[in-house]
Amino acid sequence: MTAFDRAWDLVKMPIVPGSVYRDYRREREREERIKSLLDIDPSLASEPIPKYYGGKFDDPVTGEQLDMEGRFEEEVEAESNTPSLYVSIKEPNWDEREPGGLYRPRSYAEFTHFPTFDDRFLESANTETEDEFQRKGYATALYDLAAYLGDRQRPSMKVMPSDDQTSGAKALWASRLGDLEDDEPRNWPVRGDLG
Repeated sequence: MTAFDRAWDLVKMPIVPGSVYRDYRREREREERIKSLLDIDPSLASEPIPKYYGGKFDDPVTGEQLDMEGRFEEEVEAESNTPSLYVSIKEPNWDEREPGGLYRPRSYAEFTHFPTFDDRFLESANTETEDEFQRKGYATALYDLAAYLGDRQRPSMKVMPSDDQTSGAKALWASRLGDLEDDEPRNWPVRGDLG
């Protein structure tokens, strides 16, 4: 492997190694908000309790270091637990406590259980990156974070490709997995250096 190949591999993995963490502060704040509203709406007690995560993303073109967030929920139903996962790369200087502002991340992805199999598999229900930030590693970082968080929740949980992919999504998966033989796993690989 040449020096260029090693450098290019690093550029394609723009999540700062070791930056992913569980955001217990945010979880406590949400729990306190829910408790304060139970008198008004007792049904909130049965809402799924999400786990929040944070991380850092290095834009390989602009050099900006941006906040990432992840939210994992298990919707508890009578017969099964259905996981859902939301990951995003935020705009810089966006303050979620600022009232009235609409938040639109630079890039985000929503994952749900893989319906063909069972809840050990997640697939993207929607992935979007603002036009000016495409082809800079944003979607790759989202999938890296999703695979890592899914594995943290259940080591058997895998991010799989959707059956309903756009041409861009197919190219993303091909760039990450290359040409696979029929018997090779098609799940997004889990990076072990994120947390």
